[in-house]
Amino acid sequence: MFSTVLIFLVILVLLILSHEFGHFLLAKWHGVKVEEFGFGLPPRLFGFKKGETLYSLNLLPIGGFVRIEGEEAENGMALGPRSFASKSLIARSLIIGAGVFFNLLLAWILFSAVGWYGAPTALNDNDLMPGAHVVVAEVAVNSPAALAGLSAGDTISRLSYDSESLEVSKIKEVQDFVARHAGQDIAITYLRGGKPFIVQAKPRAVINEKEGRLGIAMIRIGVRSAPWYSALWEGLKNTITMTGATVVGIAFFIYGLIFGALGLDGVAGPVGIVNIVSGAVNFGWAYVAQLIAILSINLAVINIIPFPGLDGGRLLFLGVEAVRGKPVDAKTSSWAHTIGLILLLIFMFIITYHDIAKL
Repeated sequence: MFSTVLIFLVILVLLILSHEFGHFLLAKWHGVKVEEFGFGLPPRLFGFKKGETLYSLNLLPIGGFVRIEGEEAENGMALGPRSFASKSLIARSLIIGAGVFFNLLLAWILFSAVGWYGAPTALNDNDLMPGAHVVVAEVAVNSPAALAGLSAGDTISRLSYDSESLEVSKIKEVQDFVARHAGQDIAITYLRGGKPFIVQAKPRAVINEKEGRLGIAMIRIGVRSAPWYSALWEGLKNTITMTGATVVGIAFFIYGLIFGALGLDGVAGPVGIVNIVSGAVNFGWAYVAQLIAILSINLAVINIIPFPGLDGGRLLFLGVEAVRGKPVDAKTSSWAHTIGLILLLIFMFIITYHDIAKL
């Protein structure tokens, strides 16, 4: 469990730093002074200064920020040439939107890397791809497989009973072997984390229609790789497709939340994501990389929502400025984003409580 939490924290750092690095890089690009690059939300634990920028680690590891000069400038305040507020509307929009772009860029890189190195692909039993293997996708509670200690992500490599032994490469081979030895103790050799283990399990003599004899769902997986140029194209298509699906999913969630049609069952906070990470780790690094890509896309889409406290809220205020021909009052903007951030934190705590309750 500790290793899973550690991996989750590394993922969180990667997602936040990629997002904030987008703001940081575009601010530097447009000559804006970056006063602080912070991971987490205040209060500050410690930091160090390099050049003109303070790099800080803060207490609440649920976000990050880039504090730039003149971002919340008061109306009528004298603005230096390196102030955010002194830059053009387009420049400010690019700086604010850069975090979302970099999260999508991270997803593209990860999808492409997995496709180039070798992406796990679901196969049917008739596919003759070399190295295909049968993986446990789900284990039913209190089933023979669960009692034997099998879990999702285990690769079934061999089945044995008495003098009969079978090297497993297809799902039907497992099903037929288990059916032949229903009610008998069979030896299951499986791989977990690359290490072999052997357990004894007794398939049900009377088949359970929902769970089968062992109580597992299986998937046959092979690794399919592509040249780097094809992987880049496929990675881009995956990023676009997943972004579109995420936009639709979040839109339906918000609609359902407002009109009471949906609850929080389909939402995961930090605790829920730790459980998802644990499952991905069991299946291998490629699944973890794809999970990070999906989380990065979710972070991008959520951040572009026009709600105060998010990047989309700041872009909304710039849109109002473009229509009015003058900026929104600085105090109004500051209060709106502060209240928005508080509401988002409250929502995050509610989701976290819901995740814990589900455990």
